[in-house]
Amino acid sequence: MPEELVLFGDRAQKSDHDALVLAWKTLGVSDPQLIAREAMAEWDGAARAVSVRVLDRRVTAWLGEEKVAWENGAPVFPPMHLLVLHYLERGREVEPSGELIGFRELEGGNVYFSAFEAQSIRPLTRAFGPDPKKLLAAGKTLGAEPYRLGHACVKVPLFPRVPIYAVVWAGDDEVPASSNFLFDATIRQQMHTEDVAVSCSVLGSMLRKAAEKL
Repeated sequence: MPEELVLFGDRAQKSDHDALVLAWKTLGVSDPQLIAREAMAEWDGAARAVSVRVLDRRVTAWLGEEKVAWENGAPVFPPMHLLVLHYLERGREVEPSGELIGFRELEGGNVYFSAFEAQSIRPLTRAFGPDPKKLLAAGKTLGAEPYRLGHACVKVPLFPRVPIYAVVWAGDDEVPASSNFLFDATIRQQMHTEDVAVSCSVLGSMLRKAAEKL
């Protein structure tokens, strides 16, 4: 397998079972009040549950039952459930700095960029390059806000203190359309690079599906 595909290969070829077992084990032996404070979440001691904002909704992780569900009771399906657990495990009480960086600037990001580009950036360009304004409308469905960058950009509130920026530049006769995902520099302290990559793939898919319904 080419080196740049390893980042996604584990997700594609292996079950998330081992990662889930480890995440639940780590959370189970951690201080839940510390988890809540660091991740900007809420701890319910009676229910042994941590609730956190994800996009425009809330997600609850019941530590005893090892269950993750949206506020309406619907289960959180892969890979989002693992992203939630990893954020609760890793999230830090660090406010965004306002400094935006690209995927290459994350740990290992330069090595894995080709895979990231294929999985996340190119699909975003194909979907919104011809009509960047659609990105703004699609972003609203995820609780995103417009951001002054490119021809269209949305600031998506993936997790508390973890915004992800999707930006599109329209093409012309000389320059093809392009796009990118950008991150606050503090994302290095909040998420592993692999989870950032998976998050962008998930968000890109959600944005594209939302645009199809417009």
